[in-house]
Amino acid sequence: ATTVLDARPDFRRILPGPSTWPLFLALALAVVFLGSLVDLILVPIGAALAFVVLVGWLWPDRADWMTRATIGAGGPGELSAVVSGARAPEWWGILSLIVIEGVVFASLIVSYFYLRFRTVEWPLGGIAPPELLLPSLNTGILLASAAPIWWGSRRIRRGEQRRLRLALVTGITLLGTFLALKLVEYSRYDYDWSTNAYASIVFTITGLHVAHVIAVLLKSGTVAVMA
Repeated sequence: ATTVLDARPDFRRILPGPSTWPLFLALALAVVFLGSLVDLILVPIGAALAFVVLVGWLWPDRADWMTRATIGAGGPGELSAVVSGARAPEWWGILSLIVIEGVVFASLIVSYFYLRFRTVEWPLGGIAPPELLLPSLNTGILLASAAPIWWGSRRIRRGEQRRLRLALVTGITLLGTFLALKLVEYSRYDYDWSTNAYASIVFTITGLHVAHVIAVLLKSGTVAVMA
């Protein structure tokens, strides 16, 4: 890989070899999209299959670890194979993902207010306004869960692996608490996503939010196991 402006050699990129995992992932995603057209029960099944395939595809190989560790930072005059920060392509990938996710949530919020201003009655169909206690509590828990993850990232840079595990377990506990309270909140609803437009947009926004929390929970759990 080269630098952005003057194209000077910057670091070496170790690319993976051929794999059948992308084919399996495409088949799992095909089940998801087919389910949205045929039967919604296929959507979570396809999503679960896609998750399993992603784990298998991205699960680190110890032989690959050893190769990277052997190459390491390279000797004098050699290019590094391990980079971090803005030099790493992954950094830009995550930044792009954040931008895309921000656009998605912004679009959903705009859709919510579009529906709101198109009707006099809100919520629609005589649905009671949502309670604020559990959502407010969950917001606080979610914000608090970022603190141990941030602390753990600083500890691991100093080689403190045990404290990283402690931080991850703390964050996982908070995220699990968030999901449990979210289930309690859902159980109190007297409507579902098919009731009307209000119910659909509420479940879409909160459901996507819950899906992101589950993804972070699984990622943190994987890192905690492998740390």
